[in-house]
Amino acid sequence: ILRFFTMPWMDRRFWKNAVPLEAKKYIPIPFQTLAADFQVFTLPPGQDKKPRLGALYGVTQRKSLDSLRQLVEKLGLVLVGAELAPVSVERLWDALAPETAASSYAQVHFDGGQTRILVSDKGVPVFYREVLLADDATVMDRRKVDLSGCVDFTRKQLGLGEPKSARVSGQIPDIKAWQEAFAADLG
Repeated sequence: ILRFFTMPWMDRRFWKNAVPLEAKKYIPIPFQTLAADFQVFTLPPGQDKKPRLGALYGVTQRKSLDSLRQLVEKLGLVLVGAELAPVSVERLWDALAPETAASSYAQVHFDGGQTRILVSDKGVPVFYREVLLADDATVMDRRKVDLSGCVDFTRKQLGLGEPKSARVSGQIPDIKAWQEAFAADLG
């Protein structure tokens, strides 16, 4: 699970306790079974003109991470880090199109019925969602993806602006029609 949230600005020495406490509001799973990590970013002041922070908080089941570590060790390697898929996707797109890393964008990726929606702002995945669609889904099914709703959420809840671009990738019939439909939805 990956969550991005905003919180009032505070000195870095308080992050270790304050960020996980705030994250519990957004992640409805007991934290004692989870491995967690976070990144904190200074954000521009909100509408109330007060300084604020953005926190990207990721969790996974501790036993899943332990299993991955054991598998890697059986291969004679040492696991030095693991990251959640949306963060990897973000880094990939920033490497492929570095000119977009400083702006915001939306990404919709179709993969065999699994559809992933990512909204990114200045190199940080601030919203991630997965939706199941049929392999032969058509543009008429785009309400299930609800890209404009995802963007509205980031604008209203996180105070972010409209994405500068929207990307569509993956394996789906008539990908061009999907690109045109999302472009029309986002204006």
